[in-house]
Amino acid sequence: MVENARVLCHCLNIVVFCTSCTEDNPGRRFQCCQNREGGCSFFRWVDDPLCPRARAIIPGLLRRLNVLENERDTFLRENVKLEKRMKWLKALLLGVLLGLSIWWLV
Repeated sequence: MVENARVLCHCLNIVVFCTSCTEDNPGRRFQCCQNREGGCSFFRWVDDPLCPRARAIIPGLLRRLNVLENERDTFLRENVKLEKRMKWLKALLLGVLLGLSIWWLV
């Protein structure tokens, strides 16, 4: 199916592409009415059904991906904090060195 083709739902609106996050259809794309609440009941799968092995494996992979993304976000936040602290310590060290150099000149 061509994704760029304009498909209209029963409301005569252009349908939207969505991705399923269910255990039975993880990552499977579908089309539906853009007015989910109060719209029509238009629904059509874009992707073919997954084989049983893919249905069994993909949810675990998605959970692992979520864990790794959360860890990455934690490390990125910690890195920002450490960079700010390092900048502050460099400024402090510069101040100490300038103070010592002035003291030696006196």
